[in-house]
Amino acid sequence: MSERFALSSAAGVWLLYTALVGVRVTSFGFPRPLMLMERHLLTAGAGIVLDVLLYLVLRRTERATTRRRVALAILLAAPPAVLLSIVNYNVLYVLAPAELFAGTDIDIHPPFIRDIFQTLIENYFVVVAWAVLYIAFSIAVQTGDAMRRVAISEAAARTAELRALRYQLDPHFLFNALNTVSGLVLTGELAKADSTIDALCSFLRTTMTLDATADIGLGDEVALQHLYLRIEQVRFAGRLVVSVDIPASLAEAQVPVLLLQPLVENSIRHGVARSLSPVLLSFLAWEAGSLLHVVVEDDGPGEAEGSVQAGHGVGLVNVASRLAVRFDGRAWCNAAARPGGGFRTELVLPLRHGPMDRAST
Repeated sequence: MSERFALSSAAGVWLLYTALVGVRVTSFGFPRPLMLMERHLLTAGAGIVLDVLLYLVLRRTERATTRRRVALAILLAAPPAVLLSIVNYNVLYVLAPAELFAGTDIDIHPPFIRDIFQTLIENYFVVVAWAVLYIAFSIAVQTGDAMRRVAISEAAARTAELRALRYQLDPHFLFNALNTVSGLVLTGELAKADSTIDALCSFLRTTMTLDATADIGLGDEVALQHLYLRIEQVRFAGRLVVSVDIPASLAEAQVPVLLLQPLVENSIRHGVARSLSPVLLSFLAWEAGSLLHVVVEDDGPGEAEGSVQAGHGVGLVNVASRLAVRFDGRAWCNAAARPGGGFRTELVLPLRHGPMDRAST
């Protein structure tokens, strides 16, 4: 990219310079403007070659500081400017000057040193301008590459962290499910054990096909939790009632896969398992502006209002961590004991419908 830019920008700068010379010559009424332009095109060609040679030197300084690179460009622009002034002198006053300047009062044999100094400043300015332009482009490319590398690195780190947080759930869930099956077998409830294993297989079959860092529709996420709750309903026959109050318009609202799993497990462990009477486990959701609110709550035996049960800590921390990593601080969760008993966790995250654009989040 830098090579193409160096060549194209050098050609562009010197062709623009030649065009400006043409405008100036035409405005002064020079009798042979085309012939003069041909001579200046030779100088421009030499300028392009010298700029490319200067580029070969400057590209070796890409790891230096910007100030050092600019200072070096200012110094290195002097030799090409002198050479261009010499080339310009030769194409104007050595290559058939009488034919070029016939009919004008221009001296066709000006002093060499005087003419060199007259054109040196102009040529030096053009070379320095191109060199600074190239350095600016080079820095922009380097900055863009660095930003892309940082973005890729951050995305990889975020993906790895999300996977780690997600997979912390699976062993805990499997332990609970297998413990349920073991208990049913020990009590001789083989039919229920078989039904539980069937539900467990369905749940695992579904979750194993999902990307650990993917998003899923809220309706599908709740359906996954129903598969899990089928296992627990076998164990807690008659003591677990499930209620879902999610508007159809939010069924496709995107949430991280298995985000609700720890919350459901907490309600089972600290609500249903501790109660001798039926416990209502509820899923609720609504939208508020650009935010999606999702609530998982139960009315099981709870602690004092406003407190957080100690056993809920790991699951809540896991959920909070996933939200923080996934949404970079734009999502959070609030959890507390409910008035009169039970526990309530409310998740607040950006509202997105359909497949989420991960680049925008």
